[in-house]
Amino acid sequence: MLAAFGFFYNAVKDRIDAADAAPSAARAENPEDKRRAAGTVRNGRQTASLLALVALVVFALLASYLVHEIEAAIDVGFALAAYSTLDVIFVVLAFGWLGLAALFGWRARKLTRKLRDLEAD
Repeated sequence: MLAAFGFFYNAVKDRIDAADAAPSAARAENPEDKRRAAGTVRNGRQTASLLALVALVVFALLASYLVHEIEAAIDVGFALAAYSTLDVIFVVLAFGWLGLAALFGWRARKLTRKLRDLEAD
């Protein structure tokens, strides 16, 4: 799943990067520049939002088993004798999906503020 997500991100990351690089309202020199920048930022925001949503859905799908694994670790007091490398890797990867959702959600929020500034006129 992570490889497919990475492949998709690699295919669309230019949209997010272009939105970050688009001129802000203060740097856009005329209404046409603002309109063009707003379109670029809107596309980047939609892409970042989609990536955040996909990562959040994957985390939600893994959540019930994640809770089970964390409860099992608590039950044995995090004893090394009960240590399972695969279980720990699963927990780390599940939280990684949550981290990806937060990262892309943050980028979408940042682009929303930029878009709001561009459309303020």
